[in-house]
Amino acid sequence: MDVDHLEGKSNALSSGGRHTVRTLYVDAVECVEEFDSATGELLVKRWKAASVLGRQQPWEFEFGEPQVTSEEVLLVINAQNPSFVNRDAGNSWEFKVRNIPYPMEVYQLSIDEEKQQLVLRTSNKKYFKRFHIPSLRRAGMTLDARLLELADYSNNTLTIRYSKPQEILQRELLEREQKMKLSSESKSPDCATQ
Repeated sequence: MDVDHLEGKSNALSSGGRHTVRTLYVDAVECVEEFDSATGELLVKRWKAASVLGRQQPWEFEFGEPQVTSEEVLLVINAQNPSFVNRDAGNSWEFKVRNIPYPMEVYQLSIDEEKQQLVLRTSNKKYFKRFHIPSLRRAGMTLDARLLELADYSNNTLTIRYSKPQEILQRELLEREQKMKLSSESKSPDCATQ
């Protein structure tokens, strides 16, 4: 979700080895981030906004993917179709395209400067995907081809890596420290975990 926020009101909950931080912004946009409590790694970051008429929209996953239970499944996407997943990998952002059976030399990765999007295509014209990096857009930064690489291809999964600029790394470190502190402060002294 491409949103530009200055500040929001956050609350946190620690449970099951995860710190969950929920932030509600003034414009009714909600962000939920889940961190691994042991490592501090960002596992899931998702956004939701109300429509113009106030109806809640579905979650948009910036990192991670939705967990689907068997009760929620009415229609399942074919497991052979390519799937695209974003991951925060510490010093870089990783984009994985699963179920894509072409050799590494078929993939072409470029930057659309005008739209500030990454473009992945295959020379055999079997796959095409445009995507962007929301964190860069929120920071007002442009894509840099020197930070982009086709990192790996194995087990029918292509990995694309974009190294985070130093400004983003510093900002994320401060934000993560604040959110982890918020998580530890929100634990109730009267409630013991078992």
